[in-house]
Amino acid sequence: MNTKNIAILAVITLVLVIIAAQFNSTAQKPQENQVGQAFFPDLAGKLNQVDNIHIQTASEEFKVQKTGEVWGLASSHQYPAEMEQVSKILNGMSSFVLLEPKTANPDLHERLELSDLSATGAKSTLVELKQGDTQVASLLLGKSQSAKADNTRTEFYVRKPGEAQTWLVMGTLNYFSKTAKEWLDKSISNMSSSAIREVQITRKEAEPVRIFKHKAEDADYQLADLPADAQISEMYKLHNLARSLEGLNLDDVVPATGFEFGDDVVQVVFNRFDGLEVVARAVEKESKYYLHLQATAKPETATPIEAPKAEETPATDAAKIEEPKVAQTQETVEQRDARVVKEVEAFNKKVAAWVYLIPQYKYENLVPKKDSLLKLKEQPKAESPTTDSTGEASPAVTPVEGTLPEAAASDASVDASVETAQTPAEPASSNPAEVKVDLAAMLKEAAERAKQNPQKSPDAVGHVGTLLNQNGEVITLPDLLRNAIENAKKQAATEEKPAP
Repeated sequence: MNTKNIAILAVITLVLVIIAAQFNSTAQKPQENQVGQAFFPDLAGKLNQVDNIHIQTASEEFKVQKTGEVWGLASSHQYPAEMEQVSKILNGMSSFVLLEPKTANPDLHERLELSDLSATGAKSTLVELKQGDTQVASLLLGKSQSAKADNTRTEFYVRKPGEAQTWLVMGTLNYFSKTAKEWLDKSISNMSSSAIREVQITRKEAEPVRIFKHKAEDADYQLADLPADAQISEMYKLHNLARSLEGLNLDDVVPATGFEFGDDVVQVVFNRFDGLEVVARAVEKESKYYLHLQATAKPETATPIEAPKAEETPATDAAKIEEPKVAQTQETVEQRDARVVKEVEAFNKKVAAWVYLIPQYKYENLVPKKDSLLKLKEQPKAESPTTDSTGEASPAVTPVEGTLPEAAASDASVDASVETAQTPAEPASSNPAEVKVDLAAMLKEAAERAKQNPQKSPDAVGHVGTLLNQNGEVITLPDLLRNAIENAKKQAATEEKPAP
């Protein structure tokens, strides 16, 4: 074999070795980015190892870090993150399944909102999952739409940072927050207002405010030290104050250490029926509304627990009388106090180290001034004078006070009294006993006058008002007077007849 043939054989052998090596490498390497397969094949098994989530857009960048078992935002002094957001990103990234490859032309990335973040007007979102400093998964997310094959899932255009190739994937990840504030656990407190017995507000150079209930079952709160000429303007304002710790959410948060409330601070103390006390300090600074909360257990202020009452079972047979059943209370005093202590510890662990920025409407509900809760009592309207047929005001009629007018002693005066007493008059008293005494006096005087003048017509007595008899029935004074006069005339006529 000559030298030329040996050289050709060597070249052929080398080519075969290279091809074999490449084939072997391809066979042993796990296939990635195959249609229908997980986009990150190993991510599902590594989720528990992830302790750092990095999210970046063209306008904002933040990190969510895990310390122990708590996820927190590094930019907000590790304030706890909302676990729903954390779970959505971790599970969503691991759920991506490759549908098909798309363009690898960088000039077309912008159409899919997959431009590099450094590009002008970039709309892509970078999501990185790490374990310490080790990257576990990294992806640029672009346009999204509801999945055609499954409307419970979402399709995303994606690409890996540094690669030109784009892909269409499908997974459970849908909308997720791209700003740090929306990753904060927004719930501060959800303390039910039904447990609030009393709220007290104090501030510099202002009258204190105190609202209270005697019992938890009371429908409304009362306002202490209510002025005599005032009343509560709107009851809902008192309820809003009592509900201040219910559904209370933050806008943002800062550490309590070093925060100065200043002289304008407003202190609001909530006392519950079970002895739990929450002291809130609130202040407005530069159109922002700050709040700090601290809880304390005060069993000495708790409403006493009533002793259980026996439930008596009616006996249907004298021989089958059973012992009365004793109603069970929800908890003993000791159990209640222990529960309150645990609640105080959990509450303070969550909120005591922080000062919260809260919405304006929540701040205003929390710190009302007393005059904003009041209005003047409505005064009764004065009766307008009546007018006669000429349009002039008629003189007011004096109510009957228990004696007939003196003018009734003569014929002419009786007729005159009828004309001036046609308007009904209210009785001097609605008490049946008082009416009886006044009526007796009137009837006695009427009887005496009838005896003196038996021919006097009772029709001269007009309608001068209405009264109540002892049975509570409405009667008219003319009827009473007519009856009295008729009886007096009959008695006088009888007395004038000669004895047989």
